[in-house]
Amino acid sequence: MPLQSGSDHILAAMHRWYRAEHYACRVELIRERLPHAAIGADVITGFPGESEADHAATLAFIESLPFTYLHVFSFSKRPGTKAATLSNQVPGAIIKRRARELRALGEAKSAAFRQSQLGRTLRVLALIPGDRNAGAYIPALSSNYLRVRLPGNHPANSWFDVLISGEAENALVGELFLSFSASGARSGLVSASQS
Repeated sequence: MPLQSGSDHILAAMHRWYRAEHYACRVELIRERLPHAAIGADVITGFPGESEADHAATLAFIESLPFTYLHVFSFSKRPGTKAATLSNQVPGAIIKRRARELRALGEAKSAAFRQSQLGRTLRVLALIPGDRNAGAYIPALSSNYLRVRLPGNHPANSWFDVLISGEAENALVGELFLSFSASGARSGLVSASQS
């Protein structure tokens, strides 16, 4: 969702039609209706006139909401745009520091979201394995956009239900979960050695 800033002052300067409170209500509505949804936001730092108070407001706003990832962009002048001609341009070093702070917050929010998925059963789509992980596991993507490692070798573009049992290198680790078939066939977890 394109947030851009958590500061109403900066949102007005960007000519955005919404303000932080309206945006927060939308995010809370999504969380209420889809409790395990991944909610990402686009954020721009360093827009002309952005003060330390505006930046702090953006950090606090993001911290207060259940975001699961951020796309952080640094403002850069683009010829022919109104923003390029505005006074109060933010120095590059300050933009870089603010972007680092936002990215660190985004990483913390992502880690907390991954942790909240431990013990849950997720539906995942198997992806094409890379050379680095060939044979040990196959990468997969959950229905709420989390990277999952699925032990063993499985066909790409196949859906699986997996129990999330851990985390490794910013990805979740899933165990293949078999459900009951119409004939009452076997159900339960499949270990990596069985797959």
